[in-house]
Amino acid sequence: MDSTGDGIISEDEFLEALENPEVSEFLESLGMSKQEMQSLFSILDDGGGNISWEEFVEAIVRLKRAPRESDIISIERGLAQIKACVLRIESSK
Repeated sequence: MDSTGDGIISEDEFLEALENPEVSEFLESLGMSKQEMQSLFSILDDGGGNISWEEFVEAIVRLKRAPRESDIISIERGLAQIKACVLRIESSK
């Protein structure tokens, strides 16, 4: 996917790779669609139009790993902390 070899995958590189039959076969073997991969890119992109190769690989590995209950609890706790922080900010206005 990283056609420039700089360790960064641009959106253009990513979309071009999704059209490659070998990449399509690989995604199918993982049980992932092109649409899911495009959504993943959008989630990982911080607005700069690119993601690092490491971010991408780590995200795929995490997606394929079944979530454990502790993962879900950790996410819920983090969201509760964020909500409390936002409420404090709102109330101080």
